[in-house]
Amino acid sequence: MPKQELLSHRWVGGENAYLDEPNLDHCGEIVIGAYGGSTQAGAVRNEDAVMILSDPEEGWKFAALLDAHYSTDSDDLIFATLEECRPAIIAALSKPVGAAFNDLRAVLVDAFSSAEFRKACQRVVGEASCIFAAQKSRFLFWLSIGDCLGFALHPELAGQGQFAVNQRHFFEWIGKSNVFDLDAPAFSSGLQELRQGRNSVVLVTDGLYEYPFSPFVDPSVIYASLGPEHRGADIATGVMQALGTVHEGGGRDSATIVSWQAEIREQPTRSSPMPR
Repeated sequence: MPKQELLSHRWVGGENAYLDEPNLDHCGEIVIGAYGGSTQAGAVRNEDAVMILSDPEEGWKFAALLDAHYSTDSDDLIFATLEECRPAIIAALSKPVGAAFNDLRAVLVDAFSSAEFRKACQRVVGEASCIFAAQKSRFLFWLSIGDCLGFALHPELAGQGQFAVNQRHFFEWIGKSNVFDLDAPAFSSGLQELRQGRNSVVLVTDGLYEYPFSPFVDPSVIYASLGPEHRGADIATGVMQALGTVHEGGGRDSATIVSWQAEIREQPTRSSPMPR
């Protein structure tokens, strides 16, 4: 049988802002929800951006979620760089998991550390927080610069109070202000083993919780809204309801959600924690 086609998706808020009205897109099994903010609260533009690559046959997914400010110049530059790296990203994620994520991390860091990219960053207006995530087999990789958040949601982890895979880091960006211009670039990355059963991977920009009385500052609410109990069409419904809550709460900042589920059949390599 012929190999299944690689799936891809690209959206930048400067092209479609989705002010006052959340929007839903799909890239295979991946759900992308975007909302540009409430104009009554003062929203005038959307500077978030999403890029997806997914290989259904080999079973890997790659997502880049960006949250820029002042303009979408940094979104466009980062995405142009990722497009140049597309063959290298695909080659990395086509390897066995033992090598795939090390190679992917090297591809991203080398691309953003290059003199050519750093010089181009000085010509853009503004900068972007970013999270890059990839899932293959029972492992989730992430690389984070700034304050976008990623979540690996599973009932066993939730029972231990574990939701996010990364921590928000303020004053980190790629663009005019650029962590890769530092003597030692400031970013965080990691690799997490997913649990047996259904896991939900969720990436969000800070517009989901940067408004008064947002319920999503509590990660257990994100779990209840977007966690693995939701299946099929319920995933999209949960994403749209979450963005609807932002709209009803008068969220001014743009909010973007990327979500997919991973069904893990392997037994975890470690036993369950002892009861508290």
